[in-house]
Amino acid sequence: KDLGLCENTIIVFFSDNGGHGGVTSNSPLRGSKGMLYEGGIRSPCLARWVGTVKAGSTSDHISAFWDVLPTMAELTGQPCPPQSTGVSMLPTLGGDNGSQKKHDYLYWEHPQAVKRDQAIRVGPWKGVVRGWKKGSTGAFELYNLNDDLSEQHDVAAAHPEIVEKMQ
Repeated sequence: KDLGLCENTIIVFFSDNGGHGGVTSNSPLRGSKGMLYEGGIRSPCLARWVGTVKAGSTSDHISAFWDVLPTMAELTGQPCPPQSTGVSMLPTLGGDNGSQKKHDYLYWEHPQAVKRDQAIRVGPWKGVVRGWKKGSTGAFELYNLNDDLSEQHDVAAAHPEIVEKMQ
């Protein structure tokens, strides 16, 4: 502010994972860092950009850490690498949710072992397969995050068509 840079500077805070269990509370979300439940992957993104990001505004746009590269590429007028699966968040930052491109799905995995943990998000639906940790069943779990943000009620048996599509 003292240097007069506020008018042409964007400041963004974000994380690639949820809070660490035992150190922070992710309540009401299930899980923590290192897990693919919402408590392990959901985190806020905070931005300040005078004249572009409206103070106090919020967005329900679902994004992921890999959206940062295309956002910064668009912001700086640079090409985004073709292997990027990210989506620029620049329209949302500017308050234009109508032209904001949305992901068809988001996918995560923890490949620590042959039987890896995987998660997929398609709209309100979240699929989770826990494969490598002690007590894991390898079964496909399905949650409707609109109805069950804390992922307590596996509804896979009631929605086999959604499970099949996600698999």
